[in-house]
Amino acid sequence: MMFVVNGMHKEEGVGKYKQGVGLYDLKIGKLIKIFERKAANLMVGRPDIFGNNIIIPGIKNVECYDIATGAVKWTAAVKNATEISSNEGTNEIYAFRTKGGNTVVYKIDAKSGSLLWAEGNKLKGNLDRFEFTKAGLAVVTAIDNSGKKGLGKLASAKSQSKIYLLDNKSGVDLWEKSPKTKGFISHFYVEDDGILFGVATGGINKIGFDGVPLWKKPLKTGANIQLMARMPKGVLYISESDTDLINMDTGESVFGNAIKYKKSKSVASTFDEQRNRFLITCSDGVYEIDRDNGEYNLLTSNTNFDEKEEPTDIEIRSNGILLSASQNLMMLDFNGNENWHVYHRAPGKSAFGAIMAGALTAVALTAAVSHAANAGYLKASGVPSYNSTVRFHDKQADNWAKIADQGFQELAKRFKATKATENAAFILTNIDGGVGLIKVDKDSGDTLNEILIKDKKPMYEVDEIAGFLYFGKGSTILVYDLKK
Repeated sequence: MMFVVNGMHKEEGVGKYKQGVGLYDLKIGKLIKIFERKAANLMVGRPDIFGNNIIIPGIKNVECYDIATGAVKWTAAVKNATEISSNEGTNEIYAFRTKGGNTVVYKIDAKSGSLLWAEGNKLKGNLDRFEFTKAGLAVVTAIDNSGKKGLGKLASAKSQSKIYLLDNKSGVDLWEKSPKTKGFISHFYVEDDGILFGVATGGINKIGFDGVPLWKKPLKTGANIQLMARMPKGVLYISESDTDLINMDTGESVFGNAIKYKKSKSVASTFDEQRNRFLITCSDGVYEIDRDNGEYNLLTSNTNFDEKEEPTDIEIRSNGILLSASQNLMMLDFNGNENWHVYHRAPGKSAFGAIMAGALTAVALTAAVSHAANAGYLKASGVPSYNSTVRFHDKQADNWAKIADQGFQELAKRFKATKATENAAFILTNIDGGVGLIKVDKDSGDTLNEILIKDKKPMYEVDEIAGFLYFGKGSTILVYDLKK
């Protein structure tokens, strides 16, 4: 596993610093090579490693270096590329450049560096994301017209995403008419038969590789789709105001009708494997949904948290259902009845926002987003399967541990480290002597420990994976082991 750093690097055994792009091997934690760059041609975009080469975008051009020798193999005449991406399956290299609020895409011959799309393909909008597909290069751009005024604003289309499918050979857009998005795309997946996308303001649609919609009409959904996940009978989506399971062939509801609820500040979900049901927490309370037939029921509406908080996480424990937020923890039995509720008041507006509700919460979100974003590089770029938080990380850690690479082994250890803190939540509040952290047992609600910070404006950082709190006090950094 390699890590690329732009800047000054100290050569081992020489003691002098060199300006350039440093390539570090995370397996051994050492600098492998410095690819020297002149000040007039510094790296300005995201590079890519292609086989035994590294492709670096610079101010004046794109250069390919041999990693072993550091020698330049070829130079491509593309200035100020913002991102390089290689497709080893087809031996192709693409350079993306932002120019005046628009995007230019170049295709480069991986052997010679010659431009296969000499003029570049000019696309409207800034690059948002892209995926390699069997039909061509799918590119999503973001067109922002919010800053225009007067006649310019009236004449322009509203701010939204635009999807292109570029021909692999010519770079020409294969679609005569781009599908309407009516907003910015927040979810984008390549399936076997086409492209599935969700819009931030609401709505899901599926388009074939020929540009023809695969559904009779786009699916209307609530805004802020927080999750799209593969299930045996379709794709589950969860938005701020509704949830449904969609048949991917027809775009119709498997449940018959979407589950509607009041607009929610936060919506969280999990799967109760023993009872074969989804659990969703929202402003209405907690819903249970039968995975097989889609029948749903409001399990409880009694999720009234203090300080007008709404649950931001839901978790299946051995003795019930745990709901959590920054300052509140609530345990329900499996029928939705409250067993206990713990609340600790926030330390005040002068303090930072509350610390994590549980060590797994932020980690789960980060890993889930990362997995979805990199699906095309890991397995397939379709919608990722649904996994509840703990099952997801167990699976990911096991998968990573199987890879015969010490760098991955170390990362797998960090995933496994979440298990050391999965039975406790941490709440920032006022304790005797000042501001501090209270460690709460997730199964009983009992206080296990208190960490006094004192500072009214605490400066801290939490390693949610390894379970450590780093607290800055003057020129000193104190480290607390949250697992104890």
